[in-house]
Amino acid sequence: MSDLQSLEVTRSKRSRSKRTSAAEISHEGAASKDWTIKGLPSETVNVSREAAKRSGMKINAWVSKALATAASDDTTANIANAMQTHNAQFDAHILEEIAKLRLQNEDLAQTINSMSAILLKMYVKST
Repeated sequence: MSDLQSLEVTRSKRSRSKRTSAAEISHEGAASKDWTIKGLPSETVNVSREAAKRSGMKINAWVSKALATAASDDTTANIANAMQTHNAQFDAHILEEIAKLRLQNEDLAQTINSMSAILLKMYVKST
């Protein structure tokens, strides 16, 4: 079993250093179990090891960071998609309202023209 497939998530108190973030400390209770990722292709494991090595991190820390980043990116993408959907719905609503106002404007113009014609006929009859 590779070290990527058997991730140790727990942190002991003596392994905490000054560079441990508040987020890591606050997640200690939630991350008190070991996690195992089974069935990963060996190429994925090797690429992950290399990436961890390049970043100067242990594999478990690198995978944890990669998973957190991916989850954050998904959330950002979901928010962006929701905003796009909302904007599209809002634009459609505005276009509907504009169409209604144009119809009302046409109705008012016809009413004014009709009233003008009636007034003109009344004026002509009175003179």
